[in-house]
Formats: sequence, C-alpha cells, structure tokens
Amino acid sequence: MICTGSYNEFMNHQNGISISGDRGKSVDYKGNAYLKLAPKYSWWKEWEELSKNIDFHDSVMFYMEKYYETVLSKLEPLEVYNELDGKILLCYEDSEYFCHRHIVAEWLELCLGVTVPEVKNYGDKLLRVNRPAYIKELLPIVMKNHVSKNKTLSKENENITPIKH
Repeated sequence: MICTGSYNEFMNHQNGISISGDRGKSVDYKGNAYLKLAPKYSWWKEWEELSKNIDFHDSVMFYMEKYYETVLSKLEPLEVYNELDGKILLCYEDSEYFCHRHIVAEWLELCLGVTVPEVKNYGDKLLRVNRPAYIKELLPIVMKNHVSKNKTLSKENENITPIKH
C-alpha cells in the first residue's frame, strides 16, 4: 500500500519518499525522492503568483489542470504504484491543506481502484486522516477535460492535409 503524508510527520521515516520538486531540501529532508511526481517549476511559479489574485477554487483548478497535463497524464498509474508500493509520499503541506500528493493519491485510487490514505505518524503507528474532499470532486473533471481537449486536438489534426514534395 502507498500512503501520503507531510515532511513534518515523516522526516526520518524509513518508508518516506519525497515527491516535491526540491526533494524536501528547504526542510532539510535527506531521504529518497521520486521526481516523476514533482510539479513542474515553470507553471508552479506561475500558479504561485496567480493564486494571490484569484479565488481558491480557480487556483486549485489551475494547479490540478497543469499538474495533470504535465505530470500525471504522462505516467502509467500501475507502474507508479508498483515503484512506490510500501512508501509514504511526502511533501510540505499539512494533511488538511491543498497539496499535489493528494492529487496523486486520488489519481491512483481512480485509476487502479486502490486506497491511498493520508496518514500521520503517532509513535510507531500510522493514523489515517482525511485529505481535502474537493480533490476527489475535482480530479475526475480535470481528467475528463484533458481527454476531451486531446480528442478535439486529434480531430483537428486529422483534417490537416500533408504537403507533398
């Protein structure tokens, strides 16, 4: 099973693995990283600025659309799951706040029918906690929009006649 959590909870946990772009360096995380799931810096910076001037829902949708388009849609869920089975995917935000690890968890659950719980560390036990519910509501919309957008682009390309030399 894969779980998700924050660096605050699992800084030195043997099964922790960073999925943030900077590998957890700003909190001095020294464990392994799985950069295939890291957000792309180019749009992350754009989102960081944009989120200061738009409402929360629009900010989340922008992030989720960019993350799905540039990261998740390029990966095979089963391959990712198999590579990370037994790990705790780590990033910065506390459990109740928006974070891309929640998107990853929901993506794996939707695509594979598995459970990927958000957990906190209580001594030698992992305690399951809730992640933001809106991720579960919005990710299927983002995925559907991505498929629809790509189908439209494919149909447009079908109408292009190649130039003969």
